[in-house]
Amino acid sequence: MPRFGSADQAAGQPTPRRTLGLRIRLLAALAKRFGVRLVLPAITSMEQGAVSEYDDQPEAVAAHMPQEERTHARVFEAMNEAPSG
Repeated sequence: MPRFGSADQAAGQPTPRRTLGLRIRLLAALAKRFGVRLVLPAITSMEQGAVSEYDDQPEAVAAHMPQEERTHARVFEAMNEAPSG
C-alpha cells in the first residue's frame, strides 16, 4: 500500500508536513485527562462523517482507503457501544 507522500517523493517534491488540528489536540488532551470514554462519542462521530470522504478520489480508491475508513467507523462504533468496565 502506498504511503502518504510517496507520489510526491517519486516526483522529486517534498512531502507536505502534516500537523494535528486543534480539534484532535483538544480530544487527545481530554482523553488523557478524563479517559477515552469521554471523547469516544466525538471520535465515533468524526469517523462516521469521514466514511465517504475518499470515495471520489481515484488514488484513494486504488489504495483501498474508502474501505479502511468504513472499517474505522465500524470499529469506533463498536467501541462506543461496548459496556465500560
